Amino acid sequence: MDDPERDLEYLLRELEYHNPAIGDSLDQMRQRSGAGPGFEWGGNGGDREWRGLWPLPVIAIAASAVASRFGTQPFLALLICTGAGCLGAFTAILLGRVGTSPLDNIKPPYAETNKPLEELHGLAERTVTRLRTAYAVQVCLVIGVFAGLVGVVIWLMFMVGHKRVTYASAFGSGGVAMLVLSRLKWQPFERMAEARKLADQADALATALRVRMRTLDQIKDPEARAEAQWRAVADYLRVS
Repeated sequence: MDDPERDLEYLLRELEYHNPAIGDSLDQMRQRSGAGPGFEWGGNGGDREWRGLWPLPVIAIAASAVASRFGTQPFLALLICTGAGCLGAFTAILLGRVGTSPLDNIKPPYAETNKPLEELHGLAERTVTRLRTAYAVQVCLVIGVFAGLVGVVIWLMFMVGHKRVTYASAFGSGGVAMLVLSRLKWQPFERMAEARKLADQADALATALRVRMRTLDQIKDPEARAEAQWRAVADYLRVS
């Protein structure tokens, strides 16, 4: 069963972790509303993009061994298969750079406002738009890569049929390297699931904020309405 408070806390953590400008703005809003301190971070562990490339030499050696078995010079086969494997790995890592963090460039809320609920609502709507766009981009990339891998398999079979085993092994090593590195580095299905989850949470937050704003808009006195909005903001930003 979903827990709205836990979902909201998770969404805010992700926004503040990936976008320090949002974190600074929300911290200022917490101070103004009396919501308490924000999240504390211990560092992100650095860039691990190029780690875990150990499958490449295994794939290249295996492919070159297949090519050598059919009479190709071992060194030439190893050179060609290694190059193809590196090309496939580079493609997978390049794809992994697309939409790495869709939360990075979202415009933060304006903390010095007298309408803080509207600022939070705008942040939630911008987050929904950016995450759903990121989800669509990942879907298109997955379809494109799948079509490309199917094409590689067909071309590989054509090469084998014409006894060009070295080039067939090169295509095979490049395709396998791309497939393995996609699973290790790109992880498109995990990214799509995370984008959809966060988008649903941001959409729920935007809906709740719209309802709350309609309720508070009934307060005629501007100062009392602003004070009520800041109390509402404290409810949303308070870390349990």
